[in-house]
Amino acid sequence: MKIYLLRHGETDWSKIGRLQGHTDIPLNETGIAQVKSAGEYFSNINETIDVIITSPLIRAKKSAEIVAEVINYPKEAIIVEPNFIERNFGLGEGLEPEERKKKFADTDQKAETVEALCKRAGKIKEYARQYYGKTLLITAHGSIIKAILASATDGAFSYSEGRVAFSTGEFCILEYDGEKFNLALKGEGNL
Repeated sequence: MKIYLLRHGETDWSKIGRLQGHTDIPLNETGIAQVKSAGEYFSNINETIDVIITSPLIRAKKSAEIVAEVINYPKEAIIVEPNFIERNFGLGEGLEPEERKKKFADTDQKAETVEALCKRAGKIKEYARQYYGKTLLITAHGSIIKAILASATDGAFSYSEGRVAFSTGEFCILEYDGEKFNLALKGEGNL
């Protein structure tokens, strides 16, 4: 089975590197275009997206709804999964990179731990078993997608702090054979 993991489109905060975390920031016009482009890609592949699952935050939910509209998937059937919400960045939320360096050079910003993030990302295994044989699309956020990949591959994909693995509007494909997951493809945004 295939599981597409799509990072939400651009927001005004992601454009400038401001940490969003649990802060509910909407897509901007570029983000909407990125997600429409991804939707066009999904509408042209030779398979059907059977299930769409999304984070509860507006930037991911709107991304899921835009793709659903493009591929003629019923919006009311989108599953909202609280475990796929972005990492809580604690006191660092709302700050740009330079502000974070100055403010937290020697102190803890009280962010959610990577261990806790990866534990809740493990929900992917339940969805893979529940919908085995179906094609899934998950719209979420950069850190939780990295955590999903780390959890699903039992660490073969390494979660790296501070490293952006996927830009806004990018996706990757996880394949699941009923026993193990494999990262099959990293797609590009603005398809």
